[in-house]
Amino acid sequence: MKLFKEMYADQPGVFEAKQFRLNMLAGFLGGAIGSGLTNAFDVLTINKQTNPSLNMWDLVRQERSQLLTKGLFARVYYNSMQSIVFF
Repeated sequence: MKLFKEMYADQPGVFEAKQFRLNMLAGFLGGAIGSGLTNAFDVLTINKQTNPSLNMWDLVRQERSQLLTKGLFARVYYNSMQSIVFF
């Protein structure tokens, strides 16, 4: 934000007009990056909650690469939109 304030310092009112869009973009990207990085942990947590006798290492071996992508789009979309509202 400081960079944009300095870029538009000589143009009064331009930064204030763009600030809302910048805040929305920052909220969207923050939510997308955060939920994308923690999605695998949520998959493990939810599976462990639904089946307490499940061994976590067996689940990791069984899921393999799907562990990183299972439900990723829905979670990233939901958390990004939620972050825009909260930001």
